[in-house]
Amino acid sequence: MTQILFPAQKKYLESFKKKGDELILEMERFAIEHSVPILDWHSADLIEKLILLNKPDRVLEIGTAIAYTTIRIARCLHKGSVIHSIEKSAVNIKIAFENIEKSGISKKTF
Repeated sequence: MTQILFPAQKKYLESFKKKGDELILEMERFAIEHSVPILDWHSADLIEKLILLNKPDRVLEIGTAIAYTTIRIARCLHKGSVIHSIEKSAVNIKIAFENIEKSGISKKTF
């Protein structure tokens, strides 16, 4: 077995996946096609829940990549909160800025 989950388990977990956010789906496809490491949706969902529960004023993300997690976190932050995100790849920074602009969360990111 090369994967942790059996197909039936994966199908069950995917039944909980949020539907309909075209930008997030587009970013997931881009990450797969271009081998960009992003969080799997299970982990991203957990982080969203933690942000909603803890209501932080500031979040530091190390490793922005294409801003997948940045956007998901920023959308959960309360008004006045910010996310600071660090990325070393110039190529990824350009893509991340484009995705942040598309998402409408640019006021929450630094």
